[in-house]
Amino acid sequence: MLAARLDVPRQTACLAQGYGFVVGLLGAAQRLLRLGHTDTQRLLHALKPVVADLVDDYETRPLDEVRSFAPMVDVLSMHHERAERRLFVS
Repeated sequence: MLAARLDVPRQTACLAQGYGFVVGLLGAAQRLLRLGHTDTQRLLHALKPVVADLVDDYETRPLDEVRSFAPMVDVLSMHHERAERRLFVS
């Protein structure tokens, strides 16, 4: 909604959101799996067409059909918050 209010083109806004989501997951993977920076960048590059395809599929949908839906990310984050040994300080 903020992007629309700021007149950011819909495709640009969707690509930025997709990029941010993937970067967040890859950041966690770096810490958990001890992925190196180069491997992480390779994965990010490999996922570019996936994100672009998803944006192509969803960018023309009306705003009331657009939702954030990644329930396992949320569930695992909630479990992590109360874990005896936490992997991330934040």
